[in-house]
Amino acid sequence: MEVEKKSVHLQCCIEVQHNITIRINIIKPIIMRKLVLAISALLVAAGANAQLLWQITSPSSPNKSYMVGTHHIAPPTMLEKITGLTDAINSVDKVLGEIDMTDMNAMEIQQASLSHLMAPSDSTLSKLFTSEQLDSIGTLLKNYTGGMVQVEQLEMMKPVAVGQTIALLQSQKAFPDFDPTQQLDTRIQAIAKAGGKATGGFETIEFQLKTLFDTPLSEQAKDLMESVRNDSIAIIDAKKLADAYVAGDLEQINKMLTEGDSALDQDAYNRLLLSRNADWVEKLKTILPKENVLIAVGCGHLTGEKGLIELLRAEGYTVTPVGE
Repeated sequence: MEVEKKSVHLQCCIEVQHNITIRINIIKPIIMRKLVLAISALLVAAGANAQLLWQITSPSSPNKSYMVGTHHIAPPTMLEKITGLTDAINSVDKVLGEIDMTDMNAMEIQQASLSHLMAPSDSTLSKLFTSEQLDSIGTLLKNYTGGMVQVEQLEMMKPVAVGQTIALLQSQKAFPDFDPTQQLDTRIQAIAKAGGKATGGFETIEFQLKTLFDTPLSEQAKDLMESVRNDSIAIIDAKKLADAYVAGDLEQINKMLTEGDSALDQDAYNRLLLSRNADWVEKLKTILPKENVLIAVGCGHLTGEKGLIELLRAEGYTVTPVGE
């Protein structure tokens, strides 16, 4: 039970730090060590030109705000590679994230998460999966933990929580120095806080947990088995995503979210991206005329016709890439 509690607690922490956002960490999230080298090389080659930072202005207000797209596997050094980001943080009054990471601690995360991570007694793993399917899940867990975490220890967890636990273990194996407190979203908010800036979030942790973990269990089970079956090809998707992010290629990121085998299904796309984007823009319509803010959210939220860039433009704001 102690191992199970640790697994649950670790997954809660990493999921909140990553933010459930673009669900990049749910789309084939396996990242191997060679990806670290690829990212490092790309940071040197393309980081300075990446269009991840955008300026937001309005003809009806003198305020000047910014928006930056983040990605959970990018190293902290990425902050130095995004042209203009430090100046943007220094110039604004407030930094807004998906949630306010500076106002939370691990115990609060754990307490808020337990009810969303644990399955009902009549829908535990052994009741949702066949013995053959459980063996497949167990084999994958064994591959990443050397047998320290077994599927039986996760019996009471929802399938999506098991999937996220696997994603966490994969990230930890790929990145021995992996530290969820150093993710870009967290780092940006911490830098702002240290500089005397206010921080805030569009959503609460409770909302994010419901959005990710309170979906139908039958769908969660299907998604988990699909992830297990596609384990061998996940590195390809992860590499493409890393390349696109470091290059600031929002169009490619949008394609990965909406096209091909890696794409989100329409329900997940609407729930995780489109509905939240629309809600955030409604809030920003009140915030932007009053404050200079930096919006730091998952890069998938910026992309596409119904991404934040285009939605803000539709509201009359001028949104332009910094550095062009």
